[in-house]
Amino acid sequence: MLQATCRVLVKSRDEAILRPLAAGYAHVRERLDSDPNVRLECAKLWSDLGTKDQETLIALLGGQDVSPALDHLVEKGIVRITPEGARVFSSQFAAFVGRQRLVRRPEPRGVRIDVEAGDVWVDGKLAPILTELEYKLLLLLYGNLGKICDKYKVVESVWGESYIDEVDDARIEKLVSRLREKIEPNPEQPQYLITVRGRGYKLVSPE
Repeated sequence: MLQATCRVLVKSRDEAILRPLAAGYAHVRERLDSDPNVRLECAKLWSDLGTKDQETLIALLGGQDVSPALDHLVEKGIVRITPEGARVFSSQFAAFVGRQRLVRRPEPRGVRIDVEAGDVWVDGKLAPILTELEYKLLLLLYGNLGKICDKYKVVESVWGESYIDEVDDARIEKLVSRLREKIEPNPEQPQYLITVRGRGYKLVSPE
């Protein structure tokens, strides 16, 4: 995670030379929060923790007193004890843990997008990171949940209006197939990203 964070900081520093406005804390923080490699490292850290440690972190960020259960997290370097109290070592990881609180609430199954973080959740689990085109397609379908999106709407939203006559059905189907590989429990029998033959595609909630 340190390497991923340093890469973002170095890139932000280089951008600041050309664009001074990019040097602001808010801009750098936004870059860190949205960087896919930083998010991936947060997910790895989270997966490496045991269930008890995960629940302790969630409770800590929820404002509960979990002091007796912090020793193991302190040993692993996940939590630091400061004069102000227990703190998660990284604000990015703390934000990731905070989202776990939301995900663990009893909610219907299906596909959800944390637009602010750029994360995609399927049945309460973090989906693999999407490419830019995959994410644009999913955002389109998610914003029209239960409604059919035809070829023209897909091309306009994903590639741009100037590509209407350049992107054929096969290219769209290939993109849909790649997206299904990441969000469908069984891509061969899709239950969320549905093809409506002759009309387009739609994203649906589970029954």
